[in-house]
Amino acid sequence: MSLVICSNQYQENERTSNNNQAYSFKNNLGTQMKIPPNSEVAVQSVKINKDGTITIKPTDIFYIYQGDLIPATLGNIDLSNSYPVRVQLNTSKIAEEVDLDTFASRLQSALNRGIINLAFNGLQTATVKRDGSGVFQGFDFKITQQNACDTTNSIPTNASPYYNGFDSYYSYSAGVFTSSGLTTVDQNRRVAILTDSPLGNVKGKFRVTLTTTTATSWGVGLRRSRFNNTGLQPRRPNYFSNTGDVFGASNIFFDYVVMAVQDAKNGPRYLRVYQACLKEDVDHGDDAMQEERPICMREVVYYGGHNTKFASAYNMSTNSASYTFVEFELNGDQLNLSIGNGSVTAPLVNKTTLTTSTKANLFKPMALTTQLLYPQLWLQKPSKSLTVNTFNGKTGYTFGNPARDWWARMEDEGLTNRFCKRVDTRYWANLENADIYGYKLPNGSGVFAETDYPPVLVVTEDITHYVNTIDANCETLLGFEGQPVIDNPVYSAPTYTFTSNSAPKLTSRGSAFVRLNNFTQQSFNAGKGALSKILYHLPRFDNSGNEVGSDLFYESAEKTYVALNNSNELNINTFDIDIVTEQEVFATDLVGKTIIVLHFRPRTHKL
Repeated sequence: MSLVICSNQYQENERTSNNNQAYSFKNNLGTQMKIPPNSEVAVQSVKINKDGTITIKPTDIFYIYQGDLIPATLGNIDLSNSYPVRVQLNTSKIAEEVDLDTFASRLQSALNRGIINLAFNGLQTATVKRDGSGVFQGFDFKITQQNACDTTNSIPTNASPYYNGFDSYYSYSAGVFTSSGLTTVDQNRRVAILTDSPLGNVKGKFRVTLTTTTATSWGVGLRRSRFNNTGLQPRRPNYFSNTGDVFGASNIFFDYVVMAVQDAKNGPRYLRVYQACLKEDVDHGDDAMQEERPICMREVVYYGGHNTKFASAYNMSTNSASYTFVEFELNGDQLNLSIGNGSVTAPLVNKTTLTTSTKANLFKPMALTTQLLYPQLWLQKPSKSLTVNTFNGKTGYTFGNPARDWWARMEDEGLTNRFCKRVDTRYWANLENADIYGYKLPNGSGVFAETDYPPVLVVTEDITHYVNTIDANCETLLGFEGQPVIDNPVYSAPTYTFTSNSAPKLTSRGSAFVRLNNFTQQSFNAGKGALSKILYHLPRFDNSGNEVGSDLFYESAEKTYVALNNSNELNINTFDIDIVTEQEVFATDLVGKTIIVLHFRPRTHKL
């Protein structure tokens, strides 16, 4: 009779090395073990650590907010440019039972759907947290920002018409946007959106040369994406009004635009700057929400006492300074605008350099609705051209993709009037309100300060500060027992880390089986209809009635021996052991240290 103790050589955090997993390992003897003829083998006992599984349902919801903390920094969410983003953990239509690694992968995908800011988007991770024995302790959520500026210049290659079916009104190739030679068409429809990628928000630049723009009105600007674009409907928010201050292409929506337009027919074309914000007679907040179309294009006054370069609106028809380009720069949530030629660049809109600017002289900040901004170009007259020279776009985005664009997501779900409208009508969009938003700028290496964009997890409804989180229900599932709102992650530049304070409850997948691969015994797995090497059944509950956790122990009162069918002596120096499911695939919910004791003896009876 012989006892053989087998185990994997577990080291902390080691789960995937060959032949050393908790559910599949090999032990080698320094000398051969001799097993007499006609012997049999049984499993004496088993000690395992089992993660178990988690059930995720389509109704499992949490929210991510990223911006100034409420109420610690801001007293009210209406002072923010952000909003809680709803995250569905399971995007299928049925409940699923998954192991911890799969759950962490789903959670990671969910985090990346919930973080919209371009400097963070796509960089989030979720990992399983374990103790020194490999026992499940919860999760670590890491929300990371990039640590470099957006400096890559990639000229957009694709242009989409503002109105469906009107791409014949212009041509676009290699950055050159040219209005068609047709003279009888609606001039306001010579407009295209460059859809390759959004402008990066860490010193991302968008520069356009005024190639052939004499005797024509033109517009260069940035705008949000559009998910719904059917028929001949223009691509604009459904709460946008065409009325407002003088605007040369009044039926075209931009979030931000610089234009050369005429104040009067046959008059000179003056340089004008506009943005989409609240109408003059509409107050922000609840007043704006009661209006059907509260936002319109309004002029940003770049000229006057705050700007020594421009005492009044600049005459582009004479262009006495010979300006040849306009340039937007997006830095954090502050958008700047300048105009220049080969040797001179003059600021038009810039809170940093034009320090005495009032709210009427500034662009509204980037908000959750405008995190993804795409170039848009317009030419009034035929056979004129604009050329994109610089565009620092963020790769990995598809125009109007709800998975990574909150504005497109809200359009897809029909919720723009409920949520986006509230964001777009806050105080910073009200030019009659003098309070200037405190823009958040990255430092010289492209990193935002710890307090600029801290993420917040809302795992249970918060009716006081982070509003409209009514269906958040993941407090227990994500391991934040007693913490409905988690707004204090550990920060180590450039990463915020949330750590579960409790381990979510796991359930066992059910039975598992011990398989001895390299011996001569034979059993049958009728469920698979095949021969097998299985020796022992590990039921759902161990000897103490536990189904998951550490140090689960199994030992039968009466052992089941299986004949080795060896008519000759066996010389063994390797034990190749797996723990598998009834389908004989690895039981991957096992972690840490596994110990299996085998008992060999001469066969006591003949079959």
